[in-house]
Amino acid sequence: MSITAIAPSKTFNLAGLHTSVLIIPNKKRLSEYELMLDNLHIGSGNLFGNIALEAAYKHGEEWLGQLLDYLQGNIDFINAYLKKELPNIELVEPEGTYLLWLDFRKWNMNQKELNDFLIYKAKVGFNDGDIFGEGGEGFQRMNIACTRSIIEKAMIQIKEAYH
Repeated sequence: MSITAIAPSKTFNLAGLHTSVLIIPNKKRLSEYELMLDNLHIGSGNLFGNIALEAAYKHGEEWLGQLLDYLQGNIDFINAYLKKELPNIELVEPEGTYLLWLDFRKWNMNQKELNDFLIYKAKVGFNDGDIFGEGGEGFQRMNIACTRSIIEKAMIQIKEAYH
């Protein structure tokens, strides 16, 4: 017996609508789940979220294809920029996400020094790698689900602040 959970949250940028789908083929488990929702008074759903979910899954294929191409272009830009301008920062190739991991360990800075450099000198804000657990020290997580001009500006600011 399995329960499958899916959501358009990340793929279609609908996280704020708090909408997902559970596929529960076992009728007994489905009844137990529905009873739990009723008891917690959370089973009414979200009208806007439900409409957006349906629209995304029924009509979002072309948009999603364009988004994936755009995100790949952002990844390619960052990869090329780092290799040419900041070779001591390594890009960890993403596996199906718009959140990139940048490896700053060659800079030989502790996490506080790295954060201070990025925030106060380069004026960019990423997520600290160490908040994601052991082994994250020296890494930063960068969201690339934005326009290329924002990414270009961030890369230039890091380069200018470093040199």
